[in-house]
Amino acid sequence: MLSGVVALFAIHARDEAELTKTISYTHNIAVHLRGYQKETGHWPATLEAMVSGGYMDSGFLRLFLQGTMVDYQRPPDTAEDSFPMLQVRYRAKSIVITRSFDRTIVR
Repeated sequence: MLSGVVALFAIHARDEAELTKTISYTHNIAVHLRGYQKETGHWPATLEAMVSGGYMDSGFLRLFLQGTMVDYQRPPDTAEDSFPMLQVRYRAKSIVITRSFDRTIVR
């Protein structure tokens, strides 16, 4: 009985650690997006465009994309600040970054 509780706790702890890592990676992508937008005056067409433009390391992007589902939508110039430009899904959780770089975690 006790070993079952310990196992459940270990699984929960691992899941929370992986979520924290995914949140950190998502934050780093948002920082790169902000830098790209400020430097070029527009949003990248794709996340890969930031790599080809030298704004992000390809190894980091590959690492970020492992085990996650990422949906990036280039915000139109007329989009509101609440426009969800980046959504990262990890297991049953979703992290959404808006055009104004607000972050929401849906569990």
